[in-house]
Amino acid sequence: MFDNKSYCFGYYISAYNFYKHNTLFTWYEADLIWKDGVIVSCQPYDGSVKGHHPVIETIGFSFLVGLMWKATNSPSILSIEILYLFLFIASLILLYYTSLLLINSSCFALCVYIATLFFFPLVYTAVQPRNDIWTYFGIIALLYTVLSYKKTQSTITFLGAILVGLLQWIRSALFGPFIFVLFVLIMSDSVTGKRLYRSFVLYVLAINVVVFWVPFMIVNVVHYGRSLVGPFGLLGLVGLGEFPNKWGIECNDSWCAARIKYPLGTLAFDDEAKRMFFDFVKEDPWYYLSCIVRRVKSLLFWNFTWFYYDFDFYAGRIGFFEKISFALGNPILFIHFFFQSMYMRLFFLLGYFGIILAFIKKHYFFLSLIGFGVIGAIPLAVLSHIEDRYIVVHFWAFSFFVAYFFYEIARFFKSYNFKIWPKRLVREHGNESL
Repeated sequence: MFDNKSYCFGYYISAYNFYKHNTLFTWYEADLIWKDGVIVSCQPYDGSVKGHHPVIETIGFSFLVGLMWKATNSPSILSIEILYLFLFIASLILLYYTSLLLINSSCFALCVYIATLFFFPLVYTAVQPRNDIWTYFGIIALLYTVLSYKKTQSTITFLGAILVGLLQWIRSALFGPFIFVLFVLIMSDSVTGKRLYRSFVLYVLAINVVVFWVPFMIVNVVHYGRSLVGPFGLLGLVGLGEFPNKWGIECNDSWCAARIKYPLGTLAFDDEAKRMFFDFVKEDPWYYLSCIVRRVKSLLFWNFTWFYYDFDFYAGRIGFFEKISFALGNPILFIHFFFQSMYMRLFFLLGYFGIILAFIKKHYFFLSLIGFGVIGAIPLAVLSHIEDRYIVVHFWAFSFFVAYFFYEIARFFKSYNFKIWPKRLVREHGNESL
């Protein structure tokens, strides 16, 4: 995949320059040449801006990768893949214990574990050499921190809060579910009147401000001259190209880069993209509203891509089984896309059944923590461009509801003593059967 090809994510460019020159703030537009999975050269393009880390990325990931390359003395993709392997294994182990704290049942925890493994888009994302999988790991760490505080109120809370703050340096998108989960805890205290989480929320927020937000804003002010930076204009402009439009906007960065004179990833580029976005919205606000409605509709049964990255995982959606696999030019590929689409719809359908059952059983904290705290952060994406990789690290949480559906079905069979239910599979855990 990487042999003799350019794989020029901004964080790899910064990581390589940290490995070679001990600096993270360097070119954005550059050419990384890989050979046998190892970077052999990094050259800036003509006209690129030197002295700035790309505003699209978070510097923590570049720093981590650069440290790994220094430790192994080789800028190899293999070290990143090994790290992601152990990260995914650790996240699955932590997921099991998080599920056990959420509903005191080893059967439910095992169902969540299995359902997550069968959420294939997440498994696919876990092996991609990008930084998106860190959001998934951070969400699990956050949930475990919350639930362990509820059960034990131990020092795990302190360590978990620090870990969540540090992970936001690697993937700042974790901030969304972080805020939503804390909001759920505040609302839980308001509804119950017990104030179980008020001190916890203030404690975690204070740690997060010290570990992430204050130093993050200082770095931004020093290097960019403003406290908050991000690809807000780019995402808005590209999002207008997700559907047919009268301006001919295309849903890819290249279309924007060809029409904006500033280098991609710089503040000037994003400011210009933001100006263009608002101009288009002012010209036709109804089109923008229609984009939001169509994104909301697609979120109900999102059709993730598992294997064919170039089709829609990154560059935009093609749809309808990828146009009948290009008019049946590739029937085998059509079978794959058909199965993929039907499988994902079934997965979400079972998840919705699980949500209904959880509501009937009055597991309101479970519903609000997972449904609103984790998945609820995603609808914010309808305001701009949506890519699979942005939401797969949130929608995996449907695995909790799929697992809950099967968990309640298992309890139903056990309660009526069906002979088809082997007694050896029934395990008591605390006060909760199965």
